[in-house]
Amino acid sequence: MGKERNTRNILLYLAAYAVFFLTLLVVLRPEIKSNLTGHGYMEALEEYKNILLEGERTNLEIALYSIEGITRAEAESKTGFTDIDHLRIEALLSAPTEENLKEGLITYINKDTRLVGLSIDDDIAYIALSDDFLSSPDIRKAKTQIEETLRIGRPELRVAIIVDDKII
Repeated sequence: MGKERNTRNILLYLAAYAVFFLTLLVVLRPEIKSNLTGHGYMEALEEYKNILLEGERTNLEIALYSIEGITRAEAESKTGFTDIDHLRIEALLSAPTEENLKEGLITYINKDTRLVGLSIDDDIAYIALSDDFLSSPDIRKAKTQIEETLRIGRPELRVAIIVDDKII
């Protein structure tokens, strides 16, 4: 997770430097602005900056509980420089949404739980969570939510949940 955050920071700095450099060029040489604008570069750079700062949103499937048991639900997540598994887990940890609640869907994961790290090697997912996860109202059901969310599209995936350097 730290590696992805560093990559995102580097890209933000590069975008900021590019904007600064282009601003200097535009101020010092007005004819450059008309050339850049005429080719659509300024608009593309502005759009890229907005994506980096605000992010785009996407809908993902996550696992929540209903009266009938574990079920799949849709959650909105901000896209970024990370993979679908990270996005799904982040969406799960911020669930349930108002719409999920209206549908009778709940989570058993403590709302203060944070993703510390996630990696998938071969057919095993290693997910490190903050110790707040241990305060979840029903650890067994909370573990099932994490496992089922990661298994979307890969039912054979085995999941190791790690809290405080211990597999739970």
